[in-house]
Amino acid sequence: MPDSNHRIHQRVGVRTQVTIVTLGAEDPVTRGWTDDLSPAGARIVCEQELSNGDLILRVMLPGLKEQFFKARTVRGESSVLTSFRGQDKTLYTYGVQFTGLCTADEQRNLEDLLAPV
Repeated sequence: MPDSNHRIHQRVGVRTQVTIVTLGAEDPVTRGWTDDLSPAGARIVCEQELSNGDLILRVMLPGLKEQFFKARTVRGESSVLTSFRGQDKTLYTYGVQFTGLCTADEQRNLEDLLAPV
């Protein structure tokens, strides 16, 4: 099994929108963006802390239609950025592993949840 320095799949630096649905959470939907992608997973960044567990990611792939991935969080960290105005903002970065694609039925079940996003 490869360690973090010897990945099976090469990461590609792709920054695109992602909607994150944390299954079973009280406030399940948040927005973020990808920092990089590979066939096996992604690094996502958002302004809301996510609980560990299973996720659904709606990724807006450049030049393609949106894609819905099942994923799980494998690591996370936070960092505080200070703006020019001296305001602090916490960003959360997560490594996620893709566990599958959502079926058409699963995507339809998410429509009501994702409608306001």
